[in-house]
Amino acid sequence: MSNTTPSNPHTGAGELSALVCVFCAITLADCETYCCSACEVELMSDPNFRMCGGSDEESQKAM
Repeated sequence: MSNTTPSNPHTGAGELSALVCVFCAITLADCETYCCSACEVELMSDPNFRMCGGSDEESQKAM
């Protein structure tokens, strides 16, 4: 019986990591799980990053 290994390593929490960024589809580094560092920076600067179901006014008051 042959020994097979997954092409996408585990993230440490049990699930497999993605092979490419879910936003721009570039290959991820070993330390990246779902999106690349460049897309992460864009997401963090996006005011809708923390979408919680409320209106924008409520979100701004919470910050």
